[in-house]
Amino acid sequence: MNKGTAAMRKKLTLVLCALFGFCAFVLEATDEDCRKLCAESEAVLIDGNANKAGELALEASKTANDPVLKANALHLAVKAFRTGKMLYKEFQALDELALDYAPYTNMEATANRMMEIGDLYFAGEREPLFWSFRWVPWLKDKDRTQELYKRALERAPFAKGAPRARMRMAVHLLEDGKSAEALELLRESVRQSESKHQADLELKYSYLVLAEQLFGLAARGDGDGKYYQEALEVCDAFQKKFPSAPEIETVELWKLKARDVRAKQLLDMADFYNKSEKITPATRYLNEILTKYPDTKYAAEAEKRLVKMDKTFVPVAVLPEPGERYLKYDAYATPAEAKKILATPADSDNRFLLNVYDIKSRPANDEDKEKK
Repeated sequence: MNKGTAAMRKKLTLVLCALFGFCAFVLEATDEDCRKLCAESEAVLIDGNANKAGELALEASKTANDPVLKANALHLAVKAFRTGKMLYKEFQALDELALDYAPYTNMEATANRMMEIGDLYFAGEREPLFWSFRWVPWLKDKDRTQELYKRALERAPFAKGAPRARMRMAVHLLEDGKSAEALELLRESVRQSESKHQADLELKYSYLVLAEQLFGLAARGDGDGKYYQEALEVCDAFQKKFPSAPEIETVELWKLKARDVRAKQLLDMADFYNKSEKITPATRYLNEILTKYPDTKYAAEAEKRLVKMDKTFVPVAVLPEPGERYLKYDAYATPAEAKKILATPADSDNRFLLNVYDIKSRPANDEDKEKK
């Protein structure tokens, strides 16, 4: 029994050794194949076929077992695709680096490049649909702006270009009618700015777009005033963060118009309850208008209706005047120009009108005196 067990153990040991040796050979051969494919990729890139070079590098990354070799192959693929302006393929290689091989890459540079590719797609750049027909201008990839920005933000939500990416992705979503997703992105930008004390251009417009969209939602229907209150909070935060911004006057105008909208909604609710002969809630809404929105154009109407409903109500002596609901612009006269305002067509041999001078502001010279 002991001899049989010892023999079995010996055989098992031999089998395991052979298996480990075979695995080591396979691993060595696989990594060696990766190195050969990378060398071939570099040679093809030098010859000018960037797309094929990138594909070879991607194949090399899948062949290797060593994570360092995989990351190096992906870096080579990024270089090749960037050389060939294959933006989407470059982005996919960068995305794989950021997701699976972060310890072997510069994450800051990788994230910034992913944001840059999103910006290029936002600006209208597209990858050629077919490498062989890259010279045909209309054979381009589809618009992937939202997909690129979304994946880039998932990998690096706090990157330098993240506020710009959120702002531009929100614009795309609004154009596609996806307002809920757009608002959430803008809210995220505002939340992050409060903790980081950022004050850049993209953040400023995130505030403005968010406030404008919230005021729009409040105007279309806001029974509990949720959107109205959030919009006011966003406007107040904007004024605090950007006190000298040229849009301050516009924000104040939005707030005035929003107060009118909210007062009108309360007036409509008071009418509804009054028609239902529910005087108590009707008077409550009318009182809310006079208490919270006395400077709106609906305050006077609310006061008149409240006098008819509640005989104990004493009107306010003088309601404040509603503020102006439009922006003012400075008017400037067109500056006088001392030059020709109608030129004679070239090579006309004086067959057309001669030059007409601005004689009002142009000082007379010797040539003009001779003509007179």
